[in-house]
Amino acid sequence: MQIHSPKISIVIPCYNQESYIEECLLSILNQDFQDYEVILINDNCNDSTFAKVEKLICDDRRFKIINFERNKGTCKARKEGIKLSSGDFVIFLDPDDSLSKNALAIMYQNAIQKNVDIMQFGINVVNYGTDDFIHFYFEKKSRPYKKKMVNKNIFFACFEKKLFIFNLWNKIYKGELIRQAFSSVKDGYYTMGEDAYAFAIISYFAKSYDYIENKLYIYNFGRGITGNHKSNTLTKFFDITTQLKIAELFYKFIDEQAPHNLKRYINVVNKIFDDFFNNVIKNYLLLENFETDKFKAEELIIDSLVPIFTKESYKNTLIFDEFLRKISQARKKLSNVVKDKNLDKKQKRKCLLSLPFKALKVFIKCWKSAGFKYACRETKIGIAYVLKKNKKL
Repeated sequence: MQIHSPKISIVIPCYNQESYIEECLLSILNQDFQDYEVILINDNCNDSTFAKVEKLICDDRRFKIINFERNKGTCKARKEGIKLSSGDFVIFLDPDDSLSKNALAIMYQNAIQKNVDIMQFGINVVNYGTDDFIHFYFEKKSRPYKKKMVNKNIFFACFEKKLFIFNLWNKIYKGELIRQAFSSVKDGYYTMGEDAYAFAIISYFAKSYDYIENKLYIYNFGRGITGNHKSNTLTKFFDITTQLKIAELFYKFIDEQAPHNLKRYINVVNKIFDDFFNNVIKNYLLLENFETDKFKAEELIIDSLVPIFTKESYKNTLIFDEFLRKISQARKKLSNVVKDKNLDKKQKRKCLLSLPFKALKVFIKCWKSAGFKYACRETKIGIAYVLKKNKKL
């Protein structure tokens, strides 16, 4: 007897989301489109998340649960979910978000019609107490790129030209592509940067990209780790530093694939490393208890700037040497920030936390002296936002 394969697989990694999981699952159950499977990964929850899941799904065989005996992180959870998936198409859904009405029907209809490996759609961003500028900027970054693309143009459009965002949950993928891509994803516990890593591999293997403007995903900005900017404890900072471990996985992937235009790929990966490192430094300056935690935070950064793989494990040792060069450069930048006499740490943090025009100008000057072009660019966007909101400045 032939086993029916669902049209869409929905992969949901879960860790302690008892407050939101019902809203998430109801948004699926209430869809008109019903030919789907839902794969929920219990990442060793210690709350009532899966008690609520069991109550909602009852004996619905479309729902499958994978249980982890220990917490392994979103990257590993998604990878195991993909292994179990059998849908013609795959989407990712975070448990603190939800789907718009009729989202699955619209996704499937357009995915079939456009016949592409990746189709991006619009999102509704609901603001849960985050700064207006951050909300404004994130919503703008999350819009689809309004052109069809083929082959390696997809990777470079996202990571070199930054024409669209790398988040996994605002796209629908062909099942064969996603299963091929995730077979190349390395295991590891990473709490930030895992979307960028996974999508780099997906976009590398993808042969076609298109978009629709329909807003099919409801992103609750401020609920999860990426949206919550209200505090920056040392524990949260440790999560942020895992981006630097993710950065090496980019170098290792390029080494394994050995693309023809290797230099261009290395340049892109170098920029990704810089983006990750600049985010780490920004959050270092934003530490809630800076004077108490700064030395431990500096240790965490340095510990993260240690290679996971040995030089012997690389096919092309020039890639490993390039990674070591970036590590050395990052350590020097860290030293510049720690020793910078232009502004003390309290003033720097004040510049980062507020949007007054004068503070932003000082912030740009400070970061230019340390050589962080990315931070300067982000701050200029902030200035533009302030001017738009208050023309008197």
